[in-house]
Amino acid sequence: MQEEQCTEKTSKSNIMDCLERFRNSGKVVSLYSDPDNTNKFSCGYILDFDDTYLLMAHIGPVGEYDGYGTMVLDDIYLVGSDRKYENKIEILHSFETKKHIPVKRMVENVILNLLLFAQNESLIVVLDLFSSGLDDVQGFVSSIEDDNDTVTIRTVDEYGEENGSELLSAANIAHIFVDTRKESAIKKLHDYNLSNSTT
Repeated sequence: MQEEQCTEKTSKSNIMDCLERFRNSGKVVSLYSDPDNTNKFSCGYILDFDDTYLLMAHIGPVGEYDGYGTMVLDDIYLVGSDRKYENKIEILHSFETKKHIPVKRMVENVILNLLLFAQNESLIVVLDLFSSGLDDVQGFVSSIEDDNDTVTIRTVDEYGEENGSELLSAANIAHIFVDTRKESAIKKLHDYNLSNSTT
C-alpha cells in the first residue's frame, strides 16, 4: 500500500484536512507533535477534535489498548499512515481483546467531553496543567460545575489509595489522559484496595 503522510512542509490547512480525513475512520495513524524529539509520536485512532485539541484513542507499541489522550492541534506537524508501522499496529490490535469504548460527543469542547466520559465510565484521569509536562492531578472526576469551568478530582495516588480532592479550572488543563496503562494499573489497585478494605 502506498505510504501516506501529511507534513507542515505543505501547510497547516493540509494537516487539518488530513486529520479530518482520518477522524472516526477506524484507520491507525501516528501523530508527531514534539519537534525537539522527532522520534516521539502517538499512535492510534483519531476520534474527534475541536478548534484547539484533538482526541485520540491510543494504541501501544505491541498493539495493546492504551486508553485515551488529547493533543494540541497546533503542535501536530506530521501525520503518518499506511506505513509498515501503522499496518503492523493495526494487525496486532486486531488480536487485542480490550477495545476502546466509543466516546460520545456530549459537548463540543474535547477536554470537557473526555472529562465527562471518564466521569461516566468511572475511569482514572491524569491532568497536565499549564503544559507543565507533569502528572499534576490524578484521580476520578467527581464533578464538573459552574458552566463546565470548575472540575473536582477525587485524587488517587500511585498505590491506588484515595488522597482527598482537588478543585481546578478546566481552562488550565493542557492535556488529559484517561485509562492508559498507568491509569488502568492505578484503578486496579484502587479496586483491589476497596474490595479488601476492612473499614
